[in-house]
Amino acid sequence: MRVLVTGATGYVGGRLVSRLLDTGHEVRCLTHQLSRVDGYRWRGRVTAMEGSMLDPDALALAHEGCDVVYNLARPISIGQAADRDRTAATNMRDAASQAGVGRVVYLSGLGSTSGGISRYLAVRHEIGRVLRTGDTPVTEIRTSAVIGSGSVTFEMIRYLAEVLPVMVTPSWTQTPTQPIAVRNVLEVLTDIIEFPDEGHRIIELGGPEVLTYEQMMRIYAQEAGLTNRRMVRFPPVGAAVSAWWVASVTPLPISITKTLIDSLGDHTIVEQDTIGDILPDFKPFTYEEAVRRALYRTSHLEVETRWSDAVTYPAAPLPTDPQWTGGKVYTDERQVTTLATAGDLFRAFTRIGGDVGYYSAGWAWHVRGWLDQLVGGFGLRRNRRHPAELRTGEALDFWRVAAIEKDRHLLLRAEMRVPGEAWLEWTITDDEESRTLTQIARFYPRGLAGRLYWYTMKPAHGLIFGPMMRRIAKGAGRAE
Repeated sequence: MRVLVTGATGYVGGRLVSRLLDTGHEVRCLTHQLSRVDGYRWRGRVTAMEGSMLDPDALALAHEGCDVVYNLARPISIGQAADRDRTAATNMRDAASQAGVGRVVYLSGLGSTSGGISRYLAVRHEIGRVLRTGDTPVTEIRTSAVIGSGSVTFEMIRYLAEVLPVMVTPSWTQTPTQPIAVRNVLEVLTDIIEFPDEGHRIIELGGPEVLTYEQMMRIYAQEAGLTNRRMVRFPPVGAAVSAWWVASVTPLPISITKTLIDSLGDHTIVEQDTIGDILPDFKPFTYEEAVRRALYRTSHLEVETRWSDAVTYPAAPLPTDPQWTGGKVYTDERQVTTLATAGDLFRAFTRIGGDVGYYSAGWAWHVRGWLDQLVGGFGLRRNRRHPAELRTGEALDFWRVAAIEKDRHLLLRAEMRVPGEAWLEWTITDDEESRTLTQIARFYPRGLAGRLYWYTMKPAHGLIFGPMMRRIAKGAGRAE
């Protein structure tokens, strides 16, 4: 079958594409930015198209000739701005109908239909309702908490359990859920399209056991070989305080933990277990097995995708884009000539961040990360997916890879909280007998605050960027 996947560079989508290809399907991906798919191992086996769910023409073109469409894109927003999500769903509904698509598979979230649910989950359910107003059969798969290497829930539980031997637990830790392994979710997504559709259908998907988040943290600690974690129940506290607490311990920024904590109050329990009627051989892993597999993948550097791979905003402009022309730009440019090969230089600066660090003033980078975290940013806690591999669009501490060209170039865009746009770039120029490495830090200030920020930080640049450049060259080979 010819299959369209939207959200292909997200946590689930990035893993699903390879499985669809291995099953023999022809896969087409819709992405905000074509370079976002370049780093995936399946890139050469898919047709990638650039476009937005908010662009009806791009969406219609992407749907042409497709038998099945997967909607794996995360909601754009919540609250009043959810109109954009309804528009995106309407566009997909119309495009699928116009193209004669046989089925739309929509990945949603599980939540009780009898009580109140979080705003985030309400938006996800609303998207499903909009899709079902069309004449294309829609299979909406509502999953409970997804457990896998790099998933939001797994990373939250992992860091809380590993960092805090004694935890003061807020009320949401008593919320019941049926955690399900990401491998089981992928199994259902892959197999469901092989069975005849029966019109619109909602499938509730959860693991074999009901657990609270407190129980999940205790089980994680056992599987990870940690000492017994002590947990003290705490009187109800506001969502803002709880979100700050999670953000202070885990790699998740406050912007994500606010939505996450709000949704952790949802009882994600399967009420209508119909998956066995459709896929009789489906046997989900226990939570212990899901954690065991996630720990193995993490320790063996086999994490295919991470929660931070998903980007819900349009591609940010590059420093070379026309809209930057004429604006104020501050730069710190440095060069070094070295006898190291281009490959050695490239490997040296693409290992930056994570456990390797930034080659200079490690304490200063940690302070900067702490300050960023303090004001709601990512800080340095996102780390790296892999110690030696990078791909366009993935997160690296408080940076995101904007562009990468093997043995020549790396461009990082800062996602730290700053009054402007910040970039860090390395370029290799290959001469006959030596190589020149150019390192440029660029800052595009926003207002007076941006200009004051640059001049405040400028004295530290000599302590940070100079040694960084020299040590990258030294690490790669012998500098002249």
